[in-house]
Amino acid sequence: PARVSWDPCHTAAAQKHAVAQDSLSCCEMLWCVKVQNKADIVEWMLNDTRESTPPSACGRALCYCEDAYPRRPNCIQDVDPIRQLAGVMIESKGVPLAGSVFTKRWMDFDKEARYGEIKTYGGAGHQYSASQWSAGSSFLWYIGAWCDRLSNQSYGFQFSDDWRSASMVVKVNPCVCMPWLPAWYTVPSCCILSDMVQTEASADGSEWDRRTATCPLCCGDEMRHTYYLRNVIQPDGTPGKFHAELEALADEKMVTAR
Repeated sequence: PARVSWDPCHTAAAQKHAVAQDSLSCCEMLWCVKVQNKADIVEWMLNDTRESTPPSACGRALCYCEDAYPRRPNCIQDVDPIRQLAGVMIESKGVPLAGSVFTKRWMDFDKEARYGEIKTYGGAGHQYSASQWSAGSSFLWYIGAWCDRLSNQSYGFQFSDDWRSASMVVKVNPCVCMPWLPAWYTVPSCCILSDMVQTEASADGSEWDRRTATCPLCCGDEMRHTYYLRNVIQPDGTPGKFHAELEALADEKMVTAR
């Protein structure tokens, strides 16, 4: 498939989706988020490479001093066994957060080390993570996004040699009263163990079996299926294999970091 052009001056998204303060609601300004339309998800999640959008006054108060843009894509779409992760993925039904969407196009990614790290709703330090994750439009996610930012909630992915699986870790800053700290604490694997494994039908990262074990050491819990991660929009912006799930599960409005 054709590759997306990444000239930051190319896109109408740079103007169409620029976060003008007078276009934000009071709740968006208060919680430092932006409500986006699902219909425009290709533009704001995949294509928006505007030159610069400084953090809001609210963000600066929490020491988020980096510009939210420009976002630069990593090389994950050039790794054929997982390239669909550079598109839009959805958490399939079976979990409370079914319909959550995200992309790994903008995450910190080291191909040689086969390691990537992504923030859900941004936070201090490293890449800003604007508009790369959304769990829907419920007002709870205005607050949830804020809490995730205070704790710098992040996920780390260590891919296997053949890129068919990845072990996962959850990283946070427990000192939420000091939100300028990075996600320095890794939740121990004795508390929760997670991974994702490509299904037999997937050769390009389009479908993953997300597995979890709770307290595997002390309680002997084994890894078990939790839900599927499925590609709904390919890296080039065209509908993915499971695009129907985007229409069926995702909210029409989506709260994202800005």
